[in-house]
Amino acid sequence: MAAPDSVGDAVKRRKVKCGKTGKTRYRDHIAAKLGLANIQTYGDTRGKTPQRVYYCHDCGGWHLTSRPSSGSR
Repeated sequence: MAAPDSVGDAVKRRKVKCGKTGKTRYRDHIAAKLGLANIQTYGDTRGKTPQRVYYCHDCGGWHLTSRPSSGSR
C-alpha cells in the first residue's frame, strides 16, 4: 500500500452512515470526539452545531448530536 500524499489524505475516509438515523457513524468514542472538535473548531455547513457524542445501539457506532445531554433538560 502506498503512503498517503499528505496528512489530509490519511484522514479522508468514506463516511459510513447509520442505517436507522442516516447520521455519520464513527467507529469509536475517540473518533466521534475528534469529529466533534473538528466541527466546533472549523464550522459546519449543515446549520446545527453538534454539542456532544452518543453511542448508537442500532449500528454499534457513535454519532454527533446538537441536542444537549439528557441531564441538562
